[in-house]
Amino acid sequence: MNKRRKPWSAMSQQERADWLAAQQAELEDFCSYAHQYIKDRERRGRHTRTDDRYQQFFVLAADLLRGLEEIRQEAEQKEEQTTQSSDARSFQDGCGNLNEDHPCSSQ
Repeated sequence: MNKRRKPWSAMSQQERADWLAAQQAELEDFCSYAHQYIKDRERRGRHTRTDDRYQQFFVLAADLLRGLEEIRQEAEQKEEQTTQSSDARSFQDGCGNLNEDHPCSSQ
């Protein structure tokens, strides 16, 4: 099962992305298993209030999965922006000329 995770604030961007992806996969897997279980019960003509609760859970889980995906995409976009911003700063620090004999290359 899942080991105890680091606090969100202590995770790197990559650790956060990995954690979000793992949680998504785990939740999707559980929903698939539970959905099949409920369908099997329906085929056998069995139904209890617990089955109704599972149906309510599926609605919640679908919303949670969408939210996890949105958070993951937002984190990826921030990472891309940070990388692009860092690249732009590196370029601005010099003139952009890569020739070793150029005066800027000694900086």
